[in-house]
Amino acid sequence: MIWPWQRSIGSRILVILVGLMAGVLLLLNVVMGKLLLRSELEETANHLQIQALVAAQALQDPLSGYSKEIDELESRHEDEEEREHERGHKDKDDEHEHGSRSGNPPSSLPGWARSFARDSRTQVLVTDLQGQALAGRGPTPTAEELAESRAGRPFHRFTESTVYATAPISGRGGRVAGLVRLGLPRYTAGNRSRALITNLALVSVGALVLALLAAAWLSRRLVQPLRELERRAVQAAKGEWGQTVELSGQDELASLSRAFSAMLRELQAMLERQQLFISHASHELRTPLTRMKLRTEALVDGALHDPEVAERFVREVDSEVDRLGRLATTLLDLDRLDHRPPAQSTADPVVILRAVFERSQLAAEKRGLQLRSDFPSSLAPLQMGSDALESVLANLLDNAIKYTPTGGTVSVNAQAEDQGAVIVVSDSGIGISDEHLPHIFERFYRVDPSRASEGTGLGLSLVKAMVEAANGEISVSSEVGEGTRFTVTLPWSRIREGRGATSAEAAGTSDEAKAAKESLGGLTQEL
Repeated sequence: MIWPWQRSIGSRILVILVGLMAGVLLLLNVVMGKLLLRSELEETANHLQIQALVAAQALQDPLSGYSKEIDELESRHEDEEEREHERGHKDKDDEHEHGSRSGNPPSSLPGWARSFARDSRTQVLVTDLQGQALAGRGPTPTAEELAESRAGRPFHRFTESTVYATAPISGRGGRVAGLVRLGLPRYTAGNRSRALITNLALVSVGALVLALLAAAWLSRRLVQPLRELERRAVQAAKGEWGQTVELSGQDELASLSRAFSAMLRELQAMLERQQLFISHASHELRTPLTRMKLRTEALVDGALHDPEVAERFVREVDSEVDRLGRLATTLLDLDRLDHRPPAQSTADPVVILRAVFERSQLAAEKRGLQLRSDFPSSLAPLQMGSDALESVLANLLDNAIKYTPTGGTVSVNAQAEDQGAVIVVSDSGIGISDEHLPHIFERFYRVDPSRASEGTGLGLSLVKAMVEAANGEISVSSEVGEGTRFTVTLPWSRIREGRGATSAEAAGTSDEAKAAKESLGGLTQEL
């Protein structure tokens, strides 16, 4: 069985808050009820104590008419003490019989006790110091009550059903002759506290209702955005990417909504990039395949018998195969960088830079360009594989040579700085306009679409991926008609183990590159 709070966060919030509130209010009512009842019992006992003292004062007042009986009670008590002293330890029952035989005049105390009980609405009992009842009604005084009275001190006590208060009655000479005790039912003593407890309970119920309403509002306030996020997420899963949830405020829910909206925008942008990538890749593959198909159809239809035409078509097909191979190689390199960290450099970076620079000399001379370099004598190992460093510089130089007109200059500089090596490739070419500059590192993006046959549009994307995979940075600045400047910053390698280990890692990287080239060659043959 699934309970409601197991299916809904709002229900859990409601149950927890209301449960805590109910527990606190219940505990408060119990504690306050006990305190109120105890306080009222003490107050009732003190009030009874005062009434008992007033009653005792009234009995011993000479003008009240009862002082004579109190004096007789004291005289009788003195006579009994003398007789008890004379007879020694005689049984108390005999003393009572003797007291009953010594005829005492009728007493007016019973009438006074009934009148006082009726006026004060209490139970009144008047006894001597032996606990023998003289007037009123009630249980025999306890030993503690008699002892306190003999000492001349008032006293009060509680039983399960009654509150009692006693006061000593003084006779002539100030000697205690008896006691008066007032009693009040405990239930009557707690009437006011029970009324207060009832009012407190009603207030607690009202507070609990308000807490329930507040908890319902709070749970709705917290859960509603989550439900909205859930609804938008389901819509996004169905392909409706234009979903945003914007909540005002600075709390966690508002932050979550902004993060969710940012995630949707990023996913939408990523999906658009993927779709654009697939479209561009399909176009790049379709163009050489179409050209190859046209040449092979012409050869099948008879051009094969014309040696000059056949040779030209075969060379064009071979050129398109090379282009497909380069495209496949670049795509595999990009995929490899997305799924595996780059190897750290194990050789002197200057050696690699000089080698790439020298290989580019011929291409620069064919276009009538001046190629310049400024390299230090050596650099510490960089956090980039040798093949990756070679590919980065080769792509940047090829791009600079390709877009620099005859008579221009292409420069390559490298220098060591605190954070790493800084490699700068600059040219005096046609430059890049501001509208194209933010997009040049995107895959298949070309500044001049009319020159699409000269490359795949993936070179700079590969360069950026390699640099970022090595925790480096690449930036570009350009002005139309003035030239372009690429700046690559590569961090120093974390491994500094000497030449032996460096050469071994370089050999491993070279073997890896050879294996990749062999696999790409097989892919090229299949294409």
